[in-house]
Amino acid sequence: MKKYLYCFQNGLFSTLIYKGNLLLKLITTALDVAVSVFMWLAVYKFSSSDNIAGIIPSQMLNYLVVVNLLSLVFSTSLIFKFSALVRSGNLSVVLLRRQIL
Repeated sequence: MKKYLYCFQNGLFSTLIYKGNLLLKLITTALDVAVSVFMWLAVYKFSSSDNIAGIIPSQMLNYLVVVNLLSLVFSTSLIFKFSALVRSGNLSVVLLRRQIL
């Protein structure tokens, strides 16, 4: 009975950790967008013209929001993990493990 309790506890903790990481990623992305927006609004406010390199403030804000939302969907971390496996020579070990399972 005790082993089932440990399995339940491990499953619960892993689920909560996953959801907590997702929530923290969403919060930090929202904060990143807010800081970027306020920074660019300050840049536009204190510049002498109403556009910078032909980009008006509303276009810049749209760009910041879209880019940060897309960064939630597309991640480059897998590319870096893959290149680390290639550099270390462990790619073949990982592929063989996947093939056996």
